[in-house]
Amino acid sequence: MREIVLAAKAILQSWQDGTRLDFRGEFTTHTLMPPTFIPGPNPYGPPPVLLGALGPLMTRTAAEVADGLLVMPFHSERHLHQRTLPAVAEGLELAGRERIDIYPQMITAMGDSPDEMAAATLGVRRLLAFYASTPAYKPVLEVEGWADLQPELNALSKVGDVAAMTALITDDMIDTLAVRGTPEQCAVEIKRRFGSFAQRVCCYFPGYNARTDQIARLAQALA
Repeated sequence: MREIVLAAKAILQSWQDGTRLDFRGEFTTHTLMPPTFIPGPNPYGPPPVLLGALGPLMTRTAAEVADGLLVMPFHSERHLHQRTLPAVAEGLELAGRERIDIYPQMITAMGDSPDEMAAATLGVRRLLAFYASTPAYKPVLEVEGWADLQPELNALSKVGDVAAMTALITDDMIDTLAVRGTPEQCAVEIKRRFGSFAQRVCCYFPGYNARTDQIARLAQALA
């Protein structure tokens, strides 16, 4: 992955300044760039290359070579501070860099009425059940003391029992692994969790349709 990021950056820079592409890595070589494939320079400069990561190795790699880190949406505040940010610090030290842009992704249940909140919370509960059933996300559950839940959810996922999976996600898990409330309440919690180090946050609303005016209010409150 480290090499893929470096290769992508080399290609983008070649497009930007017109120099001959000459990337030679351990696993891949990129030296051919026909004029047909060259879009020309971007007036805003090369786009940043962001890397999504959860585990320590990928997070450290992102901090070492990428332009930004996308914090995976299935995370908790404790996992972020105990696992993610220390790995970021390690990667920065390896590369001799001072900082990297960090973009947390936030699972969000947003509504203004009891009915809206019920629909939003159900969508979030289902998504958390899916994520928690995946072995790769077990470290997040481990730091919260919920590691035993992962194999149980995984077994249910293999027989397609979504209802039983959803029922295992408690309100405490929702409030730990996601945010919920009115747009303004969600903004307060997002800023509390990430305001000291994040440049932007990516919110998404699983399983229901957040109204555009609510999304606008969330953005306004975050700004």
